[in-house]
Amino acid sequence: MSPVLSVRTKILIAIVAAVVVLSGVMYVISSGVLLASYQKLEREAVIKDLDRATDGLKGFVHANIMGKMYDWAEWDDPYFYVQTFDTDRNVTFEEEILPVTALYNLNINVLLFTNLAGRGITIRYADLENEQPGPDAEAEEVKRIIVSYPSIINHPDINEGSEGYILTPKGILAVASRPLTQTNGDGPTSGSLTFARYLDAGVINEIADTTHLALEVYRYDEQQLPDDVLEAKQKLTGDTKYYTKPLTPTTIVGYTLYNDIDGKPVMIIKITDPRPVYAQGQLSFLTFLIISGLAILVFGFLIVFLLERLVISRFVQLTSDVSKINDVHDLSIRVDGGIKDEVGRLADKINQMLLWLSASQKKEAAALEEVKHGKERAEELVQVRTKELRQEKDKLQESNVLMDTMVGNLPVGIVLAEAPSGKILVANTTAQKILGADLDPKKDGTIFSNFAAFKREDGSPYPDEERPFSLAVSQCRLVAKNDIMIDRADGSRRLLSVVAAPISSSNGKVTSVVDVIEDITEEKVMERSRDEFFAVASHELRTPLTAIRGNANMILDMYGKTIKDKDMAEMLKDINMSSERLISIVNDFLEVSRLEQGRFEIHAQDIDVTTTIDKVTRDMKGLADEKGLKLEYKAPEKQLPKVHADPARVEQVLVNLVGNAAKFSKKGSIHIEAEEEKGAVVIRVTDSGTGITEHNQALLFHKFQQAGEQMLARDITQGTGLGLYISKLIMSAMGGTIGLEKSEIGKGSTFFFTLPLASKKEA
Repeated sequence: MSPVLSVRTKILIAIVAAVVVLSGVMYVISSGVLLASYQKLEREAVIKDLDRATDGLKGFVHANIMGKMYDWAEWDDPYFYVQTFDTDRNVTFEEEILPVTALYNLNINVLLFTNLAGRGITIRYADLENEQPGPDAEAEEVKRIIVSYPSIINHPDINEGSEGYILTPKGILAVASRPLTQTNGDGPTSGSLTFARYLDAGVINEIADTTHLALEVYRYDEQQLPDDVLEAKQKLTGDTKYYTKPLTPTTIVGYTLYNDIDGKPVMIIKITDPRPVYAQGQLSFLTFLIISGLAILVFGFLIVFLLERLVISRFVQLTSDVSKINDVHDLSIRVDGGIKDEVGRLADKINQMLLWLSASQKKEAAALEEVKHGKERAEELVQVRTKELRQEKDKLQESNVLMDTMVGNLPVGIVLAEAPSGKILVANTTAQKILGADLDPKKDGTIFSNFAAFKREDGSPYPDEERPFSLAVSQCRLVAKNDIMIDRADGSRRLLSVVAAPISSSNGKVTSVVDVIEDITEEKVMERSRDEFFAVASHELRTPLTAIRGNANMILDMYGKTIKDKDMAEMLKDINMSSERLISIVNDFLEVSRLEQGRFEIHAQDIDVTTTIDKVTRDMKGLADEKGLKLEYKAPEKQLPKVHADPARVEQVLVNLVGNAAKFSKKGSIHIEAEEEKGAVVIRVTDSGTGITEHNQALLFHKFQQAGEQMLARDITQGTGLGLYISKLIMSAMGGTIGLEKSEIGKGSTFFFTLPLASKKEA
């Protein structure tokens, strides 16, 4: 006879079966929904990276090839070279402008001129890796392929070029082409100019670094493609633009096609991405399963508990009590009736004999139940808190590893030193290389103040109290110095830029200092060499230019009216004007050199700035009238106070601003205003010119940057781009300021500069 299962066992088996079935259903549903959604997100992320790779390839052609062509395509020399190639070939242009070394400087493999008939007339082909001319056979084959693309050599619009990629026997060629026009941009075109660069491993690595992608590129017509790329090529047909495939649990690959200039597939792009989204989905899925499982277990436990508490235990208790009463025949024993249901009513009949025992039994059962629940709750809280502490510890360790890695790989030196002792707590590798010293905090005696001999640039000792570390500790503020010279252990001397940032405790006391160290030795040498070169070259140029201008003036004065050849007279005028402009440019260079090196004097005095403004208005009126502009000075109702400044320098700055306003205004007016504001006189020059974009506004007041919108156009203003830079240096020397107050495209700009009042100037 098989054993009979108890009611408690049957109920427990039923609940366990229900929990297992429910867990299986939840697993199937959640895996189908959660993981599928994360896989969709992962594919979308890979597609975005494929688009970035495609944009990177397009950007390379536009920035590194098309961007180098504008000066060549809009130039009289190549324009007429192609136009007259068949009738009067310019051999000098080929020898001086088109040597193969020009391709090395441009970092391109191919330079090709084609005429209007679509015939390639001149090609230069270079092996960039070995810096030598490429084989003639390869050059002719490349020329044949390029000429076979009408979209490359034919340009209906002289303002539009073409760019993209094509296939050649040697490899994938990045190609950009523009129509040839004259220097002033006038047409019609005489042919086209094509630049090309092979898409070699170096270029691909450069694009990969720029886009931060693991990028691979394969020829579309390559016969020996890897199996995965061949599979992707077969998938990328019809409307299928992208193909993605998980490679490993941690990596996924994506593929897409890139078409040539005529829209035919030229290469297959492959990227390899990590799978953080999939990993997050796995983690979320696992977390969901764990939480769901715990919830189901708690639910099952609650059901078992309630059944045990409300039904089973009562039956068991009643059976036990009745059996005991029957065994001992003690009618004083009572049973627990519980709820007043059928069991309770039965128990009440028995409890009439067991009343005295039931009260004590209830108290004992309640106490035991409370202890049981308290123990379970305490164990659950301990487990939860232990898990939270473990997670926090792991996050802290990850953060420490990440911080150490970041600091160790910074391109500048980082030193954390204890204050005020200077004991080194942390130092990265870059700092040790710059200082040429072992800064290991574990070694004794590695004190920050003793690791190197501090000196000034002139070789004199650097006082301890003036060092960035000492100032940061004593003044509790950020301190920056770029004049610190050190003698390293290897005997070399380096010039450093040091920024010291104090770290304070809650009571305001500086406990440590972070020093950011940068080696600026080479930068300083380059800056001095550049300034000395400009000064010497400009000075040496001025003497012969002055002679040219003088002789040209003398010829014009003495023989100008007697010269009957108009072309000869025009050439003499061009020589005179060009020499004057070159002398002006040289003077600007010399002026910048003197201002930057402090070799000039400011003869400041108390002046009435209105007099200077009136003089500039009279002097510049002729220039404004020539351009059809109205130049006026609106004097304030209240007389301006005197300012403390050099009148000649004030006039120089104002003339430059008015000249720029006239230069960039085609019609309208130029207004000069002056008023007193906050202890200074502010002078404003407002024009109705072309205006300046926000991007180009950031370039103002820098060397060789002009105030117009078309800053990169060739010879757009006949200026050097030094006027605003010189004006800024002059205003700084006089204690004033200069800047752009506002500018709106198509409506004009307002520049201003300030001069200190005479009463505010210290004696």
